[in-house]
Amino acid sequence: IFDEAMKRMDLTPDALDPYRRAFADDAVLRNVFHFYRAMPRWSGDPLEPVAAPALFVWPRHWGNIAPATADANANWVLGSYRRVDIDGGQPIAQSDPDTTSRLLIEHLQAVG
Repeated sequence: IFDEAMKRMDLTPDALDPYRRAFADDAVLRNVFHFYRAMPRWSGDPLEPVAAPALFVWPRHWGNIAPATADANANWVLGSYRRVDIDGGQPIAQSDPDTTSRLLIEHLQAVG
């Protein structure tokens, strides 16, 4: 299951090693599960759109998020919204740190 999930994230074998080492520790896995269990979306309560400005950088070849889902993100933002599609993989900051940094700086400068 781990290898299949990581394959969808388009990570190179070298980039997988830190994840593989971390997830081999039961305490780490327990904390990951607790993180997701604590998220309000599991409560069944509807989520409200966020009012903050949002930048969504989407690696268009990433298998974990469908294009329709990437498009629908704009419906959940009341503030300014900008979606940028890139060719990099996921995690974006690892696969293309220069583009990620540039886009984040541009976004922060634009929204103050």
